[in-house]
Amino acid sequence: MPKEQHEEEAILRFATYLRATTGIGYGVTGRDVPVASGQNYDYELTRANGDKLAVELFRLIESEEDFKRQRAWGRVIEKLKQEVAQRKLKGYMVSTPVFTYRKRDLDAYVSQQANAIENAISNDGDKEQFSAGGYEFNKIANLETILFSYSPGARAINPSGTALEQFARLLPVKNGQLEAPGHSRCLLVANSAIFVDPGDAIKALTNVDFSTFPNIDLIFYETTPGEFSVIFSRSVYEAIREPAEVTDPRLIPLRNQCLRFMLADKKNEAFEYIKAMSTASGNMGWLDDPEARMNAVMHVEARLKEYDQPDEALWLLEMLHDDPSPGAGGMNDPEDLHARVLRGDDVRFITTVRGHLCWLMSHLIARNVPEHYKRILQILDRYASEENLYIRTQVTFPLAEFVSRRRATRNQDGTAFDWDRNERQHVRDLAFRMLRENERYPRVMEGLLHVFNSLRDVDETEAEEILTRFLATRQEYVLHNLAALVVFFALFRDSHWQNEARFDRQKFVEILKQQIVRGDSSIRASIAWHLWKILQDKHLPYREVKEYFPLFWDGAYDSHVISMCAIAIEGLSTIAPSDALELFKRMVRKTLDNISQSAGRNFWLSSAEKMIPLFAQQPDDLVAIVSDLRDLWIKGAYIGDPTVIFMSFTQVDPARRDEVRRKFQAIHAEMKAVHPRLADVPWGA
Repeated sequence: MPKEQHEEEAILRFATYLRATTGIGYGVTGRDVPVASGQNYDYELTRANGDKLAVELFRLIESEEDFKRQRAWGRVIEKLKQEVAQRKLKGYMVSTPVFTYRKRDLDAYVSQQANAIENAISNDGDKEQFSAGGYEFNKIANLETILFSYSPGARAINPSGTALEQFARLLPVKNGQLEAPGHSRCLLVANSAIFVDPGDAIKALTNVDFSTFPNIDLIFYETTPGEFSVIFSRSVYEAIREPAEVTDPRLIPLRNQCLRFMLADKKNEAFEYIKAMSTASGNMGWLDDPEARMNAVMHVEARLKEYDQPDEALWLLEMLHDDPSPGAGGMNDPEDLHARVLRGDDVRFITTVRGHLCWLMSHLIARNVPEHYKRILQILDRYASEENLYIRTQVTFPLAEFVSRRRATRNQDGTAFDWDRNERQHVRDLAFRMLRENERYPRVMEGLLHVFNSLRDVDETEAEEILTRFLATRQEYVLHNLAALVVFFALFRDSHWQNEARFDRQKFVEILKQQIVRGDSSIRASIAWHLWKILQDKHLPYREVKEYFPLFWDGAYDSHVISMCAIAIEGLSTIAPSDALELFKRMVRKTLDNISQSAGRNFWLSSAEKMIPLFAQQPDDLVAIVSDLRDLWIKGAYIGDPTVIFMSFTQVDPARRDEVRRKFQAIHAEMKAVHPRLADVPWGA
């Protein structure tokens, strides 16, 4: 049967590729060559020296229907990218609907779609995520273009899964067609699934047992016409499983990618290969793939947690503690996390080789085996002064594990925890060294808060230094969590570790008061929450924290602070009702004073429905506070359910109930005159 034009063109491109990469010419010497199985392979190529290559073509595609749809999508996107660039649209990942159009209308259709995208961004561009006209938009900071993805209906694109599904379906057939002894036998895969790149195909093939397909020696992948990649080599497949060195330098990248994907899938034979090769060479410099090395750390971390066997983790730590990923000043890090930490970005995710090593060390520390600590501490000591600030942030996690064990003498099972005293002191010194060296880097300081939340047995001078340095960051994400330490030093430190040096808390009481009144809104709100939790959990009697609650009204108005205080006031209503009512009145007055000065801001007053009925024993105060709530409501504040508030008159002493009801009816009438849709109140109840 004559070959199709696309097949003839593909084999000629492949022969050209082979000549370019090997320096040897290939000629087509056979088509539809029969084999003993009764099948045939597509092409026979013969080298100048007579060696023969059996080639079977393979088109990677989901289905003919999908293929047509993807080609149609690709034609639109090619033009749409140009159109949105001309309109200077940028900063979004856009998931598209299915495109349906006639070829002759393509340009008009693209213009129509560009209009839809531009209008959607114009209308909702202030949102992080939004949808319009079948498009889904996700804002991405600093993205200088529009990125398009394809999700027809609810179906997600899984490139590796797409490839694996097709390989699983066709490899048994292709293996039979390549039963050609004396030949190098290969598949030539043409990409018709536009979302599958060579990496996706390699990842898919690492899940295939090629011992069942002995006739396939090589698989080449043509991503676009003329662009070929080796995605499978039997020599690499067998080397990883023996293990043995891969001697052909052209196959080293393939081997490394296979190891990367196999480690990500927790295939232990990949780690055994890495272990054998690294032990033989004395280091891991041969594995020139940072993602593979990073995946090796994650693989070992998972095995440590599952099997509690530290030998692999300790071995890998020795192999990789000097790894160049990431390097000083952001080198060897495509995301440049160092620069992101430097400018204050949130980079709490774990990545890079040494970033993952910090978490591996955390798990080793948590095993409570002190003989491992000396070496880990040596590495952390160096990482703590690392020029790369991202690594400094990661150091804080294993350091926090160390600090939390610094005073321990027994394990949970009662056995002795014999950790060297000098190393315990070294951990403490390292924490303070990092505190002093990173004051200019708030994101590192954020991580250090985890350390100092476990290092509280400090003297007055150290406690003051800790608070001073953290307060100096002036960053909400630091100050919010610092509140716990401010409260602890003021209210609890003097009663802890009483056998050690005396701790005079008065200075820290003053710091607590200063932060309640003049601190950043984040620390004020967090302090309010901590004070309430102290009462709720009965850590201290109310009389010991009573003086702090009124101070919140001496500071600037802040809605977040108000909300946290409202929670505390509700709780106080059962502990100290009269104080709770006074605090609530001050909260309402504070809100009312500020709503008059802050047009356009949202005001939210919670707890009114719970607190107002408590005023029923004081009818004059009840009418006064409801009058204030009326003023807030008219100015646009949320005060809760007005009906519930007005119905509080039913709890007033009968001698004055009618009087209060009449006053409430007048207040309600004023409110309804402003907003006629206000719900009626059942006054006759």
